[in-house]
Amino acid sequence: MPRYLVHAGLGPIQPPAEAAAEAARAAQEWVRNEDRVELAYTYPEGGGCAIINADSPEQLQALLISNPASGYLRYRVQPMVDFDEGMEQIARRGARPPW
Repeated sequence: MPRYLVHAGLGPIQPPAEAAAEAARAAQEWVRNEDRVELAYTYPEGGGCAIINADSPEQLQALLISNPASGYLRYRVQPMVDFDEGMEQIARRGARPPW
């Protein structure tokens, strides 16, 4: 199943303190109960990141929209390739990696 690295930053609209606490608790519960979230971390300055398993970009979008705090976040998504598979592809093709 494809994996995506999802960075969630604070969006331009933030709720008042009480609503922010409620959104944080709801997002925490969502992460705990969403079996497609492999792991999740928060950043000290706000926001965080997660590795999410999804069958398609459309399914990933649906998952992100279902996060109760989604209205207060901006997402940046990076598809991930298994390290060994990615290195094998580069080695087979003799391609120079982008770094």
